[in-house]
Amino acid sequence: MKKLLFVFAVLLFSVTTTVFAEGRKEADKKEVVKKDAVKEFRLIPVPTKDHGYSNFQSMIIRSQQELDAVMEALGRKEMGWNNLAGFSKPIQGAAIDFNKEALVLIRHTENSGAVEVAVEQPRMNGLVLVWSIKRKQASGVGTADMAYYGYSVVVLKEKVRQVQVFVDGKKGDVIPVLP
Repeated sequence: MKKLLFVFAVLLFSVTTTVFAEGRKEADKKEVVKKDAVKEFRLIPVPTKDHGYSNFQSMIIRSQQELDAVMEALGRKEMGWNNLAGFSKPIQGAAIDFNKEALVLIRHTENSGAVEVAVEQPRMNGLVLVWSIKRKQASGVGTADMAYYGYSVVVLKEKVRQVQVFVDGKKGDVIPVLP
């Protein structure tokens, strides 16, 4: 009986080890695919809502010189930012390779701070990055203040030719990546 239990334990160990090893091989394959996959775009985490976004329209920045000029202009104290550092630091730390990439700043404005704004997961449609904004009016509430939203995304110039912004399904800004 002890021999039978011992054989059973060895068999169970062998099967478990084989299954685990095969599962690990599959996980390793998936990680290689993730590392090797080329992303068309990457999001830069900036504050979503800030009065400072009122200072510019949606735009594309194609060079370090353009970025420096925009950041200098937006950094002036009279620009009314709630959190300028929360906007500028992530962008400056994004290590954008302007030989291959461009920075897209997307701005959205609401006539009331009571409107809830959410962005769907950005997606590619051919060579177009589709950016969809959904709005929801808070029930029974309205405010007289303007609300400014901003989003920052780095795109690969060879993979993205333009960014199309949709608000509640209606086409808004179209931002060409290449001049």
